[in-house]
Amino acid sequence: MKEKRNLFERIFGKKDTNERIPLYSFKLLNGYDAIYTKWGKNPYDSKVARTAIDRIATQAAKMTPKHIQNDINHPILGDINKMLQGKPNPIMSSYDFIYKIVSQLYTYDNAFVFIAKNDGGYITGFYPVLATETKLLKDDENNIYLRFKFIDGNYYILRYEEVIHLRRFYNSDDFWGESNSILDTDLETAHISSEGIKHAIKMSNSIKGILKYSNSMLKNEDIVKNRNDFIN
Repeated sequence: MKEKRNLFERIFGKKDTNERIPLYSFKLLNGYDAIYTKWGKNPYDSKVARTAIDRIATQAAKMTPKHIQNDINHPILGDINKMLQGKPNPIMSSYDFIYKIVSQLYTYDNAFVFIAKNDGGYITGFYPVLATETKLLKDDENNIYLRFKFIDGNYYILRYEEVIHLRRFYNSDDFWGESNSILDTDLETAHISSEGIKHAIKMSNSIKGILKYSNSMLKNEDIVKNRNDFIN
């Protein structure tokens, strides 16, 4: 637990200053809930889906990211290209960083990256964020925040502008990418097919042969003799 807490503090800091700001639930236009939770049936648990996601993420991770700054009046502080092309954060290479983001995006249709900064406003790292629940909040000035809740119960509130948010199938929801629940039937079919093949192999290994007699009135000694002849 101490190690988890140390990593949590290393990424987000010791205490969230946004907790002292009055925040309220964010109302979406389409009436959908402002809370995003990971889909219960994780497609990454499927061998077929994981293989597909791995191929996409592997190819994407070979790309060289490049940061281009157009607004010279509001410069972004920090050597962004050096971090993105080398070590976006102390525990990941550029390849690991991109691979993880793309994997999360294709698994959950939403991916989040926290932009860490020091007290001087310089960007110090980029961290993929995988929370069990993400909730939209706003303050009195209508600034948008995201509250991330993690599997160990910890949560952290970030301003939306401090987060890179990637979405897939961004259609019916105002804010989130769609869930992968549409894959339920396909993943279940693939699982049933895989189980059927596994059981068929077990049955084929257990059945060595079937001996059929046309004469059902054979004596016991004749049955033994025929069996021995068959084995021989």
